Amino acid sequence: MTTVYAFVFTVLFGFAAVLVGKIDSKNELEKQVTEETFVSVLTSNILSLINAIASIILLNINEDSECVRNLVSAIIYCISFITIMLLLMITKRTFIIYCDKKKK
Repeated sequence: MTTVYAFVFTVLFGFAAVLVGKIDSKNELEKQVTEETFVSVLTSNILSLINAIASIILLNINEDSECVRNLVSAIIYCISFITIMLLLMITKRTFIIYCDKKKK
């Protein structure tokens, strides 16, 4: 489980490092997309931290409380899905920023 979170954080911080060079762009659209992508990266990081905490909580829940275990599992699945969607959006935006730059 920690390997997955380490991979997600590495990818997210990698995108953030790549986008740092685009913040001072003179193109307003590129600058706006870069800022929105940073917000997506930060949101993904926060959601991944919440998901890691929820996973630890899931491991420590008593076996008697099946309802709570199912609820925490559903929360983990939802947050994981949102994080994956944000990663795909970040990838798309980064691709668009750099492909648009090569066309000009």
